Amino acid sequence: LEAAIELQHNCDQFWLHALQSCGRSLERGGWDPKYMGQLGLLVMGMRSDMPTPGPGEMQRWPPKLPEGIENSLLRSIASCASPKAEYIDDLRVLADMAVAARMAGMHDATEFRFIHQRALALTGGLQQHQQQQRQQQ
Repeated sequence: LEAAIELQHNCDQFWLHALQSCGRSLERGGWDPKYMGQLGLLVMGMRSDMPTPGPGEMQRWPPKLPEGIENSLLRSIASCASPKAEYIDDLRVLADMAVAARMAGMHDATEFRFIHQRALALTGGLQQHQQQQRQQQ
């Protein structure tokens, strides 16, 4: 998908089937949260990269997709990642998911609360570790 975005592959059917396939795959489980965050960023980045066509020009990028398919995919990412949240130890993964949710305007949605909660747990633990290091010095 990343290569297709870079090349601005503008086949509506390709994107529709690719995103639907990703959604079905997410629902089956087994995705590493790292790749869930990257998928969310890729899709939302694709949608936010909308050039304005000049007079008489057809819009070639991004492809035309059914309304809401990106948000549906983000919801699938959230429902797949939320049960695994306690095992996510990389703040970058959480940041990718948070940025994708923000780009979609879904950052306040209930299904994305796990991102904030897990980030607090990780940064709280980091702060405790830093305090312990300072006390030992």
